[in-house]
Amino acid sequence: MQRNNMTIDQRDRGGQMFVGMVLLIGSVIAIITLFLLFISGSLIDTGYGIKYNAAAQAAATAGAEDALLRIDRNSLTSLPASYSVPVNGATAQVSVGGVIPGSVTVTSTATVMNHTKVVRLVVSIGADTQVSVVSWTEVQ
Repeated sequence: MQRNNMTIDQRDRGGQMFVGMVLLIGSVIAIITLFLLFISGSLIDTGYGIKYNAAAQAAATAGAEDALLRIDRNSLTSLPASYSVPVNGATAQVSVGGVIPGSVTVTSTATVMNHTKVVRLVVSIGADTQVSVVSWTEVQ
């Protein structure tokens, strides 16, 4: 009588080890790939964030400089309380307020792809209509 032993043949063990190694190597490759995708996506977002932030800053500055030119050329007689300045695909919202004798506050706000920049300046207007910047502040 022969006994029926439940032993695993060597060829079967080799196949099991191969499947285990394939799963292990595949998992490592998948983890490395996901890590590289996450890092590259973060770097791309950061690059665009810097670009949009700079564009918003440039638009807000251009709006403030436009208000300075309008004040210098036309004084305050024809300057609207608020207006828009298109700047290279963006728009700066300029508001002129705080008009007291000899002083004006200008606020220029620009938003590019959820990146908002605000520039606020105080302008002094002398008796001889000389315009000078008292303060220039980047608020946001």
